[in-house]
Amino acid sequence: MWVVAALVATGLGFLAYAAPGVLLAAYVAIPFYKGALQPFSPVDVTVVLAALNGASLLPLIMRQTALRRSAAVLWVATAVLVVGGVAWAMEGNLALGTAAGWLGLVAVPMVAAIRVSADPGGARSFVVTLAMFSVAFVGLGALALLGSGSGDRLLLLGANTIGVARAACLLPVIGAAYLTASGPRSIRWPLIALGPPAIVVAIASGSRGPVLFAIVVVAAGAISVGIRNGGIGHRRTVGVSVLGALAAVGVVALLPELPVASLLRFEDLLTFVLGTRGEGDTSTAARLTLFDAAWQMFASKPLFGWGTAGFAWLSPLDEALRGNTYPHNVLLQFAAEFGVIGLILAVGLFLVALNRRLPADPMWHAIRYIFVFWLMNAMISGDIYSDRMLWGLTLLLAFRPNGPQLTVDAKARSRLVAPRGWTTFARAKVAPASALIAPASS
Repeated sequence: MWVVAALVATGLGFLAYAAPGVLLAAYVAIPFYKGALQPFSPVDVTVVLAALNGASLLPLIMRQTALRRSAAVLWVATAVLVVGGVAWAMEGNLALGTAAGWLGLVAVPMVAAIRVSADPGGARSFVVTLAMFSVAFVGLGALALLGSGSGDRLLLLGANTIGVARAACLLPVIGAAYLTASGPRSIRWPLIALGPPAIVVAIASGSRGPVLFAIVVVAAGAISVGIRNGGIGHRRTVGVSVLGALAAVGVVALLPELPVASLLRFEDLLTFVLGTRGEGDTSTAARLTLFDAAWQMFASKPLFGWGTAGFAWLSPLDEALRGNTYPHNVLLQFAAEFGVIGLILAVGLFLVALNRRLPADPMWHAIRYIFVFWLMNAMISGDIYSDRMLWGLTLLLAFRPNGPQLTVDAKARSRLVAPRGWTTFARAKVAPASALIAPASS
């Protein structure tokens, strides 16, 4: 047992040194697999990965990486606010434990995102690792659907239904980045082709938000590139149309195999939107109640809010909140617990991440697409104290160094998309910048 533990520790230590992108992806994706892995680990997996990612602080200091000032100020201010919020919180012990947990398991480990953002190969290994998680979920989900006639919602690897849907939807979101940015065809089309089965697996989970948001991100990406370039190209248009048709046919063909409980949840959402609230759609109504409670908290104390863990303090006191310790919306949670100040910091940090200028590498576009997808999810099921994926993606983009305004000429574009093929998908090598770019014309 100790020998195995020593080998695992050695391997994780090597990843922390040589492949921080892999380790960061493994940490932010903990909800996908911890339920299946934790029984085989003598220590808490979250704590181990938090410590290894937090260790990135030392090489970051030693390399003296230039940090983005706006991102650094906003992130430090957010941390100070979470800790300072203990001072005016309604329940001191609860607030102190929440702040300490956030610092130790989110704020400090997320320095790894700063290190990865400055590493040319960091984005590549990060996206590849997330893609592999998603492939595993889609494959296992497809096997589970074909091998059982259960009417229960799909659960995999100990993840809850929301985790299953989010993990599966990562594939079409990443594929959308390869559709809208230059990338090797041998990578682009397999990713896009896996989109339809991924959506089917996500539907089988019964979690509606991730499915709808993934469709919105993919559609918005295709529309935006069409507007910029006057279309996405004849071949891509035909290919995407065929894949869309296959996805529709696949969903219809697999309807008998999909869990009845999952399909009923989509039906309930439709009836809710149309104004005839289905009896089984308690989830949407409950979220609206949570949103309203958070808004009322903000309205009562708009400047500083109710302090750290203020919503968790209120939850047991209000029967309508049904024991929910967060309002399932990160912006409303910031507003309720930290008032206007917290809301400004959160919105500012997200805007910095969204506005960061990215290189032509589709890997970075994939990170932005995943960030948009995750931010949309955080508006209906996010918690500022535990959503590591949201914070990791935010810092990856926010601390991404901006270069001069550059354009990529046609010849450089063909070299930029190399390496080609799945065997080189995870390589971190990139061509020299001088060989890839041409100054933008004035």
